Amino acid sequence: MGQDVLLHQARLTVYSLRRGRKRGLTMEDVSTPRSMA
Repeated sequence: MGQDVLLHQARLTVYSLRRGRKRGLTMEDVSTPRSMA
């Protein structure tokens, strides 16, 4: 179950990053999962 949660959070982060670009947010403002780094 742990991996499912990480995957879900990773997708939410990607979604937030795509939305954040419109607001002018940088990747530093959004905490990215280490698995994606």
